[in-house]
Amino acid sequence: MRNFGADLGGIGGAPGGGGSGAGGGFGGGRAQDRAQMHLTEEVDILGAGQVGQLDFGSTSPGGANAAADMAVADGFVFGGDAGADAPHNSGDFTLQQLVQLIRFLRDKQNNTYISGQGENGVVSDFNIEIKFEGSEWTQDLRDRFIQASEYLSSIITGDLIDSGRIDDVKIEASIVNIDGAGGILGQAGPTFVRSDGSWLPTQGIMEFDVADATDFDAMGLFIDIVAHEMMHVLGLGTIWELLGLTSGSVAGDDMRFTGENATLAYNTELAALAATDPDSLLGVPIETDGGSGTAGGHWDDELFTDELMTGYISDPNYVSSMTVAAFEDLGYETVWDATDPTAAVPQLDDIVII
Repeated sequence: MRNFGADLGGIGGAPGGGGSGAGGGFGGGRAQDRAQMHLTEEVDILGAGQVGQLDFGSTSPGGANAAADMAVADGFVFGGDAGADAPHNSGDFTLQQLVQLIRFLRDKQNNTYISGQGENGVVSDFNIEIKFEGSEWTQDLRDRFIQASEYLSSIITGDLIDSGRIDDVKIEASIVNIDGAGGILGQAGPTFVRSDGSWLPTQGIMEFDVADATDFDAMGLFIDIVAHEMMHVLGLGTIWELLGLTSGSVAGDDMRFTGENATLAYNTELAALAATDPDSLLGVPIETDGGSGTAGGHWDDELFTDELMTGYISDPNYVSSMTVAAFEDLGYETVWDATDPTAAVPQLDDIVII
């Protein structure tokens, strides 16, 4: 089984390979996500006061400014020619090429992206700032992060209280050369949480090995992995116990998420599954298999299988209303409505990157 970072997060099994352990590879089972964190206290250097820092025992390595390498990935040539289809600086740009050029120039200058501002059709008061670090970015891999952030801004709609200069959460995202395909995929999780009593994350990291990211992207699964881990950064599965939203234990094989909104969605949207669970009104079953990191931080895979927030990736995956309702239980304002708990929620494929 592939280990997903030193102390947090993981995808087990190489894509298409046999793998080993509970996760296996995509050729012999769904990959396993592993996450673990340690809570310490630290003063926020941005002046927001005392915050909880999730210390993963390692730091996210800073990388070179990836935007300098993006001209080739975008196919733009300034004062030269990269083929008949490449735009020139002589004014013969199509509208689509101009849009792409504006994106390139903006990213080259700032190396950041902020979701929910209408650029890709999503307008939301909940904004995720992604700071792209590392030296191995391609536009396709960047777009997966942008798509995931826009998706989350489409289902989480309410503004959060600023933390220093951060509105609403900032993620340092890295694509780096770790150890090649089939080894460590990367690490992801929240690093700072709010000190206002909500404990909602303000900052997080997401780091992936470029070879593995490229392989999973070729399979059409990297967007699912990115969205899954970004949900962990926002607190799904990572601050449940901190908020007192669980009962039972992994050891007792009876752990549940007790948020009232997710429990309602479980018993209505997924009524057929809930009917097989005599304790469904007590909460949503949490994964208790798979070891540290997978157990205790995901929906039960045996019951929910293809739901994006189980600990094992499927193909395809979907996001249930139950997962969106769980964000409500964490304290986010979302599109989920308790008066219509079975209403369909947006899916990742609904977001199209322009």
